[in-house]
Amino acid sequence: MTIGENLPLEEGICILRTGMLAERLAQNQHDVLWWTSAFDHFQKTWLFQKDTTVKLSGFTIKALKEVGYHKNVSFRRFVDHRIIAHKFKKISSAMDPPDIILTATPSYDLAYEAVAFAKARHIPVLIDIRDEWPDLFMNSMPGKLKKFLKIIMSHDFRMIKRTLHGADGLIAMMNSLLEWGLKYAGRPKGARDRIFYLGHKKPLVD
Repeated sequence: MTIGENLPLEEGICILRTGMLAERLAQNQHDVLWWTSAFDHFQKTWLFQKDTTVKLSGFTIKALKEVGYHKNVSFRRFVDHRIIAHKFKKISSAMDPPDIILTATPSYDLAYEAVAFAKARHIPVLIDIRDEWPDLFMNSMPGKLKKFLKIIMSHDFRMIKRTLHGADGLIAMMNSLLEWGLKYAGRPKGARDRIFYLGHKKPLVD
């Protein structure tokens, strides 16, 4: 479950962390369902105009439609992520549970619902930490607003704490992100907390 990554909908698209994992799992005969957004985070355009399920060779993409946004740090993006999390909660409740869930944060809203879904069904869940949200949103604000926003966003900070604390393991691409996640989780590093550095697909040689 990751939003904000390139989706392999056409030939030549550069897939990223979740896309490479989905492909590798599919190659090893695993059924993969990738929950994501119908909005292209990089181009700020719509990939789909409504909730859409796309079956590719090996795995399935379920893209959910929200409101979109023009700036990465904005109130509209905050609303966008909240909507997609609500949609996931509603739609997933009627679906068969998977064997394991891997979800990324951001969006911490979606990760929160993924952990709640997993815990209610006794499914192991891992969180891939991509960025320090909601801290980054707070840090982008002028100093005079931070104290006020800390109060307004108190629910969001409780969400990220519960999300990371409830995960069976934390994954990150660098030590600083993993340490940030463990701090919110309120525990020391365990056997299921790992660093997986950014990678890329091996170039094809003629």
